[in-house]
Amino acid sequence: MGCGPSKDESAHPVRSSDTYTLNLFGVYERVWDFRETHDVFQAQAPPTCIQLWDDPVLCTPKDCQSFRAKIEGVHSLLLCKDPENPDFNQGELDTSYFLTVIEKLTSRTDIIKHLIPNDTLRTVHKKAEVYVGVVHCRVWRAGRWVDIYVDDSVPSVANSGGIRLLSYCHDKDELWLTFIEKAWARFWGGYSNIEYGYIHDTYSSLTGGIYDAINLEKTRLKPGDIYFRIRRAISQGAIVGCAVSRKHDGVYGLTAGDTFTIEDTYQVHTQRGKEIHLLRMRDPLGYTIWKGPWNQNGSEWASLPPEHDHILSSVSDQEFIMAFRDVIAYMEYICVCSMTPVVDQDNNNKPVHLRFCTHIFGEWRGQTAAGSKKLLDNPKFSFTIPKSGFSKDQSPVNVGISLLQFCKDRLDGRAPITLRMFKARQQKQGMLIEEIGETFEQNFQQVLRTMKLRPGKYMILPHTAKMNTERHFLIRLYTALPLRTIQWIPSTEPLLLLKEDKPLTLKDLKCTLDCCEEVWGRWTEGLQGGYIYDRDFDLNPQIDISVPEGGDELKQVIRFKVLKDWNSDDACLGFRLFRIGPEDGVPKETQWLYNNWEHTVRCRDGSIEGWEWDYLAPTFLVEPGRYCGILYNEKPGGSDTAYCIMVYSAVPLQIKGYNLGN
Repeated sequence: MGCGPSKDESAHPVRSSDTYTLNLFGVYERVWDFRETHDVFQAQAPPTCIQLWDDPVLCTPKDCQSFRAKIEGVHSLLLCKDPENPDFNQGELDTSYFLTVIEKLTSRTDIIKHLIPNDTLRTVHKKAEVYVGVVHCRVWRAGRWVDIYVDDSVPSVANSGGIRLLSYCHDKDELWLTFIEKAWARFWGGYSNIEYGYIHDTYSSLTGGIYDAINLEKTRLKPGDIYFRIRRAISQGAIVGCAVSRKHDGVYGLTAGDTFTIEDTYQVHTQRGKEIHLLRMRDPLGYTIWKGPWNQNGSEWASLPPEHDHILSSVSDQEFIMAFRDVIAYMEYICVCSMTPVVDQDNNNKPVHLRFCTHIFGEWRGQTAAGSKKLLDNPKFSFTIPKSGFSKDQSPVNVGISLLQFCKDRLDGRAPITLRMFKARQQKQGMLIEEIGETFEQNFQQVLRTMKLRPGKYMILPHTAKMNTERHFLIRLYTALPLRTIQWIPSTEPLLLLKEDKPLTLKDLKCTLDCCEEVWGRWTEGLQGGYIYDRDFDLNPQIDISVPEGGDELKQVIRFKVLKDWNSDDACLGFRLFRIGPEDGVPKETQWLYNNWEHTVRCRDGSIEGWEWDYLAPTFLVEPGRYCGILYNEKPGGSDTAYCIMVYSAVPLQIKGYNLGN
């Protein structure tokens, strides 16, 4: 299992950098690569020529003409002259999503310089440096920056009076925007392939950052939670974007697919005391004229007291105000884009910076492309948050986990993916895992989870919705301090999945079961006695339980959780509990068990036993005294299988196990 089939799973290949290194944007990164196959993407080699270069791949379309920009010796023209007030137009191609991201990045000159560095290629010919018209750009893909080279021709629509195909700056001397968009087109295989798209995917490709996207039509989040996320993200400097849903094309002046950024939030009260949440929206192209509630001339403004007059006066020419409920109603998605996850402040109300990023490369391939039906067959990785350094008082710490699937196409080919997190505890017999946090699948190229985790061991499990969806993936684990080791969990590792049960509600009885005892063992050859009709039934695991007096309570509630290795054969589990005398011996023999089979202690709901494949959770209401429990499955003999019996009670119990096979 793991990242792919391997003859010797204990020797699964792993490539790891020695330590964390600081990247260009202030994040410390370390790489762990568990893939057995290589990425099929072929990096573009820099052109080698001694004369003006024409790109043979990204050719000027037939209905277009072009001119050579010849940026020879004018490297400064590749940068925005006024990053705080970028001024540009969209070309013939509909790339508003791209411009929405670019506008927010212009103030980050470090990012722009990385996207289009000042190293326009020249070549030496006859001892002289010759300009060859090659522009060097970069795009982030699948965990690494790749170089893109385009020629310096600028295409425009033929017989159009100079309408450019690509976006451009108002200052014609500024060429940076045109060439970044041209490199974007070459990267995705042509000009027509970059029309329409998503803000979040574009941000990731231009920065190497992450995003948290919310599909407003499918999300389980409450509107109040979404508003809080927007407000928190803006306060921490993240980019928050959204796009108009196709269902609402033309509503109040909106156009399907148009993209905006959310610049600020306002929580106001009308003169009658009604609370309203408003958002300041920005259209980078200034095309949208919002005609709905709270537009510039809307009557709604008269309902606010004078102290809110500053909201409308702060709106620029490319901005407008919308009610939050209208954004939820008319937008397709909202996304929060940032270089590191946006998380809550610490206990002292100080910002938390998750500046250490651990890259985990893996793949769904063969048996590990298991989908959601065979969940634990998917690739699995473990990491540990140490007790020292991260948290002084062992309180939870912020962690961000991002899952990125590698897709060949920009818009097509993405599969619904899910990122699951488990609390893990390693024992000699196997690993006990318990899923934490709410999970649901998302049809995005990338999904992000932010959690608060206590020091301890955890297991990450990424998976697609359907089986046999083969592709590479990247997990990025963001923490405030470096992590030591990432481990790949092979299929030979016994995994015992602890499930969450409904809380107990019994009238007039104490049901807070704070005490827990665990009995671990292994069914091995000679210690797997099958069912009651098998002669070796008494070889199954047995436990001797002493229940003390419970104070004012005449009876005690005991809940068992019985687990076995998820990877073992499909024999079902069974468990029975018998009342025994103070002097009775344990383990019991097969004949005794057979004679008393129908005199078992019944579960709280009146049942005797239940058959389950890998998990049982019977609950009993018992009097003080001694009891014998026996765990069995329907198949005698069989393979080596780890199991665990967890006993929950309100008071400490005396428990001893037999036939455990340890």
